[in-house]
Amino acid sequence: MKHNNGISIMNAFLCLCVCMIHITSAPLAEAVVGSAFYAVVFLVNKVLCFSVPGFIFLSGFKLFGKYFNKQIDTKSFFATRIKKIVVPYAVSVLIYFVYFYAKEWVGIRELPQFLLLGTLAAHFYYVVIAVQLYVLFPLIKILFEKHIYATIIISLLCTIVFNHFIRFTYIDRFFGAYIFYFVLGMLFAKHNQHKFANAHLLMWVVCFTFAALFHLYFAYISSCGVLVYKYGNLINIVYVTSAVCLIYGLCHKYIQKSSVMCTASKALGDVSYNVYLYHILIIFVLLYDIFPGLGLYAAQKLVISFVVVYFCVFVYAFSKSYIGKKHA
Repeated sequence: MKHNNGISIMNAFLCLCVCMIHITSAPLAEAVVGSAFYAVVFLVNKVLCFSVPGFIFLSGFKLFGKYFNKQIDTKSFFATRIKKIVVPYAVSVLIYFVYFYAKEWVGIRELPQFLLLGTLAAHFYYVVIAVQLYVLFPLIKILFEKHIYATIIISLLCTIVFNHFIRFTYIDRFFGAYIFYFVLGMLFAKHNQHKFANAHLLMWVVCFTFAALFHLYFAYISSCGVLVYKYGNLINIVYVTSAVCLIYGLCHKYIQKSSVMCTASKALGDVSYNVYLYHILIIFVLLYDIFPGLGLYAAQKLVISFVVVYFCVFVYAFSKSYIGKKHA
């Protein structure tokens, strides 16, 4: 598939958003519920909840774009996923495990479960979902090409059902709760949807604005104990879908015109998976090894984490890019 600057920029943006979600998680847990600091951190954390569904959308987009009107060599396909996705994931789990094991927080017997379910660190759930979707992709592709609208509708219903009506342990690691975003990415790849996104960008702005205002307001007051946000998971699907479509449209209509953004996003996009796997380890070192002896406030921890994590991410991305160009 021809290189798509818009997708590259979107991938880099989502990578930075995921980092911010985890940077704000610990300060949010420490903040006084209802305080101004809590409100700001909560809204920043919550508004970025489209990040992982966005990655799943990109996975569907890139996979279908690559294999559009092509037969899938299943042996090569799965060998590539194992090499590029599963092996780096397993290595990162082992590194996190050694870190926690040194602190006597985990035991050897738990390692198989950590590897299989991605429960050692919160962000590993995305990899577990992605692997399930990769395994199912050859089948999903066949169904999508033969019955496109039925596949879209069924995937949406599946996502609705497993987000609101059916709940079980590890539901957050079950592909059924996210499959609509994957199929949506395939739809955009099939129909060259950047043209559609550009033509209807105002619609996505309006949808996102109303969904965001409604969803974030009720999610916030629910977190403060004012009411129970009964249909929050359903509204979240609307919010995430509108956010992903809006980001896609903006990246293709405006942002990809900037050569600086294209260059920066290429550097970050090339290492985005490693950034995803390891950025929380930086946060853990700060939280468990550095901050405890400094007597810092939650806001101070937030600022320091922000600076350190993004500094490490950009230094790693651009140094990797520079070294790659030097040896090209």
